Amino acid sequence: MAKLKKILSAVLCAAMAMHLTGCWDYHEIEMYSIVSGIAVDKGQNGYKYHVTIEYLNISGDINENQNKALTVEADGDTVFDAERESLKKNDKKFYFSNCKILLISEDIAGDGLKQLLDWFMRDAELRTTIEVVVSKEKTAGEILHAQSKNQDPIAFQIKNIISDASYFDAAGQSLQLYEIVDILNTPGEEVSLPGIRLKNDNGVTSLELMPNAVFKSGRLIGWLSDEQSKYYMFARDRINGGIIVTGMSPGKNDIALEIFKNRTYITPIVEGSKVTVRLDVETTAGYAEENSNQNYLDMYGIAAVEKRADATLKEGITDVISAVTKQYGSDIFGFGKAVYDKYPSVWEKLSQSGGNPLG
Repeated sequence: MAKLKKILSAVLCAAMAMHLTGCWDYHEIEMYSIVSGIAVDKGQNGYKYHVTIEYLNISGDINENQNKALTVEADGDTVFDAERESLKKNDKKFYFSNCKILLISEDIAGDGLKQLLDWFMRDAELRTTIEVVVSKEKTAGEILHAQSKNQDPIAFQIKNIISDASYFDAAGQSLQLYEIVDILNTPGEEVSLPGIRLKNDNGVTSLELMPNAVFKSGRLIGWLSDEQSKYYMFARDRINGGIIVTGMSPGKNDIALEIFKNRTYITPIVEGSKVTVRLDVETTAGYAEENSNQNYLDMYGIAAVEKRADATLKEGITDVISAVTKQYGSDIFGFGKAVYDKYPSVWEKLSQSGGNPLG
């Protein structure tokens, strides 16, 4: 009898294993339209949102002159409503897990990010790691409609530009969806997102990453310049690479230093009722180019070049902090968060009195 029980147990385990194998949420790829990017604009005909969805063209007969992506668009009073309306114009359900980019128009960004991003955070398929970019064109949708030279999906091209820029251009870096939501829910910190625009060179359309947008209370209120965006990234400790252009005298920019590594430390300092923030920037760079008839390293030595580079960084960071504080009154640098994290009671008093640690 005991032997029979063992045999029955073994058979039962084997049967359970057979039923438990496999993927419960398996999808046939040809049943879905794989989404690569989404653009959100102001709605038309009285609706709140106009949504453009870019999805991959996976038909087997694509030639080199055909787009590798298609688009569909629809209106709705919510983003989800617009997405469902778009299904009436498409013969397949959308699959969002491959979506790389969320493009938003300046108008939509000016209305605020919190409500807009709600569905993107709640949807089970959408990944919270998608990049969010602000369109510098009249609408966000027209960027996804663009006909570019290489015919790749526009969303993938934007993703590649952002990835490359974060290492080769000190000003280029975006935020992912979850990072934006974290900032929106964090005291003493504001959002800043890069822009993107279409560029036409002799009839050839391409994409160009633009300087950062400034937000306050989750609403777009202005833009940084190229130089300001670069030094903003230094202040935010978001530098992965890029170039520092400096010179041995103020205003003479004939030395290029390639950034290998950077680390910025933000330290809040409380002295009585006075709150200040200290930035320590540690940068490792290589002497990449000297556009001069002289040899500065031989003439002045490496220490003197380092001193000039330090002065350039300090001036650039100080200028962007001053400009944003005076023009926008927005703490896109996260200085208030640094105070909140280290001195929560001090931050509480500042927020109640309308104080600003940037001032």
